[in-house]
Amino acid sequence: MIVAEYKLGNTTIRIHDDAYKDKTKEDIERIIKRIEEIGRRALSRGENYETDSNRNRS
Repeated sequence: MIVAEYKLGNTTIRIHDDAYKDKTKEDIERIIKRIEEIGRRALSRGENYETDSNRNRS
């Protein structure tokens, strides 16, 4: 099931709750660190992003 969705430029990132199913704590930490690195690189390039939670803000 999709639990979050983000837009980075033309890219859509969907977070599924099954991403952590049957994973060890170490696996989950590696996954999170990788996601953080991807986001950090995108933000350092000045890319705009949009999430479900901020999409409709005025």
